[in-house]
Amino acid sequence: MATKKVYLNTAAQIAGKISTALISIFLVKILTNYLDLEGYGLYSKIYNYLSIFAVVADLGLYTITVREISDHKDNPAKVRMIAGTVLSIRTAMGLAIVAISVGLAFFLPGYDTLPAIVGILIAGIFTLFGLVNSSILSLLQAYLKTEFSFVSTTLGKMANFLSIVALVTFLVPKSPIGWSVL
Repeated sequence: MATKKVYLNTAAQIAGKISTALISIFLVKILTNYLDLEGYGLYSKIYNYLSIFAVVADLGLYTITVREISDHKDNPAKVRMIAGTVLSIRTAMGLAIVAISVGLAFFLPGYDTLPAIVGILIAGIFTLFGLVNSSILSLLQAYLKTEFSFVSTTLGKMANFLSIVALVTFLVPKSPIGWSVL
């Protein structure tokens, strides 16, 4: 039974990586068709900038949470306390990194333009959702329920994809997927 569970979890993780990679490929295709070289460079620069903050906001909590929940699986109250605390910390850290990354952008050349600051704010919100989602994923990982993390990760990436498509479609008349808004 334990071997079957390991196989199922491994397959779910592989499927999750494949699905998110495919969604990312479509996102890059749409963005490169829509954005000029400077716009795509700004998009990449914003996500690289925010990834620094996301790593800091993680604080190693994913691994610690999986370990702590695994150690206390037999105590549901303790698991709820751990999960709630980590979710609160990640949400607070996520909000802090959005505020700090936007605030610092005003003082960094290349990030101090209005499109860059708005882009950092929008991408920061996606980063916040990713941090909150990883709190849920650590709980699923501890209970070896990664088939649900596959769904969560894929739906999160799809929401990110659809949000970006909607933003570029409705904010600018030129549509990345071939139809015109105006």
